[in-house]
Amino acid sequence: MPNNVTITHDQLRTLFLETELGGNTRNLNRFTYAEKGNSTYTFGLLQFDVGKNGADVKGFLKENGFGDDDIKKLSQHGGLSRTELNALDIKLQAVQQDKIDQFINKQLGKSIAGVNAIIDRVGMQSQAAAGAISKDPILQLGIADYENQFGPAGPQFVGFLAGKSEKLVGGTVQAGDPPTQEDLQRFISATGYGHDNANTKAVESRAERFGEAMGILKLGSPAKAPNHISDKAGSTLQQGTHGHAVQILQADLARLGYTGHHGKPPAADGVFGPDTRHAVEHFQHDHRLTVDGKAGPLTQQAMQTVLLQHTTARGLTDPRHPDHALFEQALAGVRTFDAQHDHPTTEQQRLNMAGALTVEAKREGLTRIDQVVLGDSGSRIYIAQHPRSAMEQAKFGSVDTATALQTPVTQSSATATALPTSDQAPPTPPQPHQPSRSSLTI
Repeated sequence: MPNNVTITHDQLRTLFLETELGGNTRNLNRFTYAEKGNSTYTFGLLQFDVGKNGADVKGFLKENGFGDDDIKKLSQHGGLSRTELNALDIKLQAVQQDKIDQFINKQLGKSIAGVNAIIDRVGMQSQAAAGAISKDPILQLGIADYENQFGPAGPQFVGFLAGKSEKLVGGTVQAGDPPTQEDLQRFISATGYGHDNANTKAVESRAERFGEAMGILKLGSPAKAPNHISDKAGSTLQQGTHGHAVQILQADLARLGYTGHHGKPPAADGVFGPDTRHAVEHFQHDHRLTVDGKAGPLTQQAMQTVLLQHTTARGLTDPRHPDHALFEQALAGVRTFDAQHDHPTTEQQRLNMAGALTVEAKREGLTRIDQVVLGDSGSRIYIAQHPRSAMEQAKFGSVDTATALQTPVTQSSATATALPTSDQAPPTPPQPHQPSRSSLTI
């Protein structure tokens, strides 16, 4: 099958974040129920329907800690209490981010393949229409969004795109020559779903969100940027606060790599304690917000912005990532000491360590990593930037080894992307965890 598609995984991430979630990253790792149609509980970037999306979705959940009883509950049409949903949300938020990313990437690949297949089917009826779709990324994204919402396209949809007149519940429709996204929207409005007055607002809202995504992607007229702070984001979360909003905050902090006093992510228990406050303060410091340990509207908005970058940004392993060179220097150093110390680490763990060191380098103002050293006890890894002229100062940084091993490189990628570049960074304080001079040369 020839490849007729020009859209990318990154474009689809931006699209589905808007059309499926309204840009609200807080719902990425929560189960929701639309209370309409035949849908069951959904989750994730593509709003996977547990009861309808088949073995892939159920298999992913089973592989990541969900039992048969959990899946049975999520496959029903509503009915779960807030307490039950909270418990299931905690399980979902405990899934490693790299596993979530792998699953989503697989589904995005299927989405692109689905668009390609539709173009092929259109081409069997009209080569001109198929060629036009192949050159129109907006319409390709529209087709992907249609299939994600309604399932595999039927013959009427394909015939419509090929220029045939199709009789639907809401009337007879025919696409223009060439077909456009506006034509596709007319098709949706004429379907049984779109023609139902109960769904009018939902159809219009999704079309608006599609337009917002095109504005973000600079493929169409820029749409007014929506305010994606959730309804609860107007209230300030602080030490002593309890509830589901705190639980979501804790999960977001963990996803972005922020930890409590002991180097571990704050527990997603819905209790805003000292560890959660410590993680919030660290986030505020990194993003030049007032460091008060309170998650007010500005802090929550900044966190959602960073989570959006996490969802759409390229990873540190991608040569196009702005910090890829720094990451490669860290990875080379990790591999060197790994070989010297005969460390039993996997390639994924080495990538994780390199990602954590890249984040530390940016936090400490290093523009390159000249040396990577494992501390004498093995509990910390140190990095250094050595002076190359009399005007340059030595710079150091260090990370906890166990934490670095366990922090997914995807998580470090998001954190690194969100941090200011070295020429924007505030002056670096003296490094309190420097190794001995015998370990790090100056």
